[in-house]
Amino acid sequence: KNTPLKQLKIESSHTTHVGGKGEYLHDWYAYLEGFSSEFVRSIIDTYMPNAELILEPFAGVGTTPTSLSVLGVSCAYSEINPAMRMVVDIKSSVLKLTKPDKQKLSLQLKDLSDSISNKLSSSLTLEFNIIDLKKILMNLHLMI
Repeated sequence: KNTPLKQLKIESSHTTHVGGKGEYLHDWYAYLEGFSSEFVRSIIDTYMPNAELILEPFAGVGTTPTSLSVLGVSCAYSEINPAMRMVVDIKSSVLKLTKPDKQKLSLQLKDLSDSISNKLSSSLTLEFNIIDLKKILMNLHLMI
């Protein structure tokens, strides 16, 4: 027996990256085709409240896998863009960290940010070169 689909009320701001601004993990990387975690939650609540596993064929920056993880729903995903896969993998890694490890990472990233700012502002000749950048990125990679 076919049952009619429930009506889903969608706020226009939730269907763009604007809807995700300021959200934990979702505001890390602005993505034109992005949408908010609230959009994901409303789809799940309306159409699949008992879902245990969902396939996201176009993961983008990982709003769906990240949101589902927070909701306790498993998500398999695919994404052709390697840069976007990296963003999703980093978000997934952060979600798995313990609270003390998240705090430690946060402090390390703040120190890194301060170091870059100090280096740039104190160097009138902009001696901040590619070797320094490579060192910073390698350290960042090791932290995550």
